[in-house]
Amino acid sequence: MTSLQLTKKLGIKYPILQAPMAGVSTIEMANNVTKYGGLGAIPLSTYDISTPASISSIKSQLSKYEYNNQVNLNFFSHSIAQPPSSSQISTFQNLYSMTLNSKLPDINYNRNANVSFHQIHNLVIEFVIDFKPAILSFHFGPPKKELIQKFQENGSMVFVTATSLSEAKYLNKLHVDGIILQGNEAGGHRGNFLDEKDEHLSTKDLFEQVIKEFKKSPTTFIIVSGGIYNSQQVKEYIDNGASGIQLGTVFLNTPESNNHQFFKDKHDEDTVMTDLISGRRARAVKTPFINDIIKNYNGDALPDYGYRYNSYKELKKKQVKKDVDIGFYLAGENYKLCNREASIQEIMENITKDL
Repeated sequence: MTSLQLTKKLGIKYPILQAPMAGVSTIEMANNVTKYGGLGAIPLSTYDISTPASISSIKSQLSKYEYNNQVNLNFFSHSIAQPPSSSQISTFQNLYSMTLNSKLPDINYNRNANVSFHQIHNLVIEFVIDFKPAILSFHFGPPKKELIQKFQENGSMVFVTATSLSEAKYLNKLHVDGIILQGNEAGGHRGNFLDEKDEHLSTKDLFEQVIKEFKKSPTTFIIVSGGIYNSQQVKEYIDNGASGIQLGTVFLNTPESNNHQFFKDKHDEDTVMTDLISGRRARAVKTPFINDIIKNYNGDALPDYGYRYNSYKELKKKQVKKDVDIGFYLAGENYKLCNREASIQEIMENITKDL
């Protein structure tokens, strides 16, 4: 389906979707992306949606968004993680003690900071249905088919990330409204859910494979994501059949980003794909800390995603050596090519000028 159909359906000026970027994006970022013609996104993956108590926190977030339900609400729908064993906890402790050269503070290793959508409480589902966002998007796989249909019948479109042709075809059979193609250049966590071995397809290769296959039945919005930072790239994908573009890294330098200060400074480090911090593979800046973690890891089992990520986040808050930066700076491969001074308004104007 075309970009014109997407913008008309969403009531936006440009076929530009802000990547949710849990932990990095803010309500202010979503507000300004929508204000200047795109569609803002609000990540909800850090809330414990397995309990109705999360509803009040989610309501508080949504109340700050200025465009009602004209928004993309994003959830993580990974396999349900298991609590860590004592040996997994020990491996984590040894890895970080060695890397930081210090004793670790007390950490709750049994807290899961990333509850899967598959564990969502019925009352939270009812709240989401009442809110009726323009898009409900899912990373790490789709929700159950009956929920997809329920959301669609209620007026929300359902978008899901794919990293390969096989995943895109799988999602198409579920009749999702949109497929977000995540190329290997993209920053953040890889959204693969079907393929045991990640194909690491570039954005261009993934797009070409999918668009060729889907020309036979063009009923799904195809959104392209990964390594896109200028208007020429946006125009090329739109001209060749993309319905829209999802952008994240281009907004990391803006004041609305939680990692604004790090990315505003000039950095020469490349990016690297690693699962050592969170438990799932993600592209991040290869800082000295990340480099040391990779170098020191002995290959033993670590806690699952969610539990490992929470342990890292607690450690970061409580770290003894405050002069050592142990940040996990998720970013796309081309982050160094993005304008470090531009506002969201300027980014939106520049990225769409060739459309």
